[in-house]
Amino acid sequence: VALGAASLDAGAAFVNGSGQNRPEDNDHKDFSGRLGMAFGGLWAGGSAYVGQQPAGPLRRYGGELRLRHGAFKVQAEFLRGTQDSLPGSRRTWQEGSYALASGTWMSLRPGFRWERWQPDLEDATGLEVSVTAGLDWLLTQDGRNKITLNHAVTRLGGAPGYKDRWIMQAQTAF
Repeated sequence: VALGAASLDAGAAFVNGSGQNRPEDNDHKDFSGRLGMAFGGLWAGGSAYVGQQPAGPLRRYGGELRLRHGAFKVQAEFLRGTQDSLPGSRRTWQEGSYALASGTWMSLRPGFRWERWQPDLEDATGLEVSVTAGLDWLLTQDGRNKITLNHAVTRLGGAPGYKDRWIMQAQTAF
């Protein structure tokens, strides 16, 4: 929605409440919503996810900032919430964040992403920190058709060493 020099973005959905990549096993529908405002190259917004998982209630709230200037983009998001892990168990506080930077030069778009996810703030062994560097080869002007090469390094809480992975993928849109 245009508001003079600014614009308002909003989205909302009701989704199955069983969690990602799981068959539906409850009658609850979770609510997900996002609201943001753009002014020039700056976008700021917030999001919420409220629902009932099979184990109990799930609540997540976040804030996001994005800055675009020409061919460059910097973006960051912070997320915090609660989840009841098992029926009758304690409430678990969760927290995550990421920051990314990318730029486009001709048909190449290099990027860098840092992310942090802690599924239980009282248990440091679950902390996961990842750093990813990647390169998109844009096959079309709109960037919807591309070949991507990423290298990601992840450190898991108290585990020794790192998970090191290379990912190459092709994307096309019709």
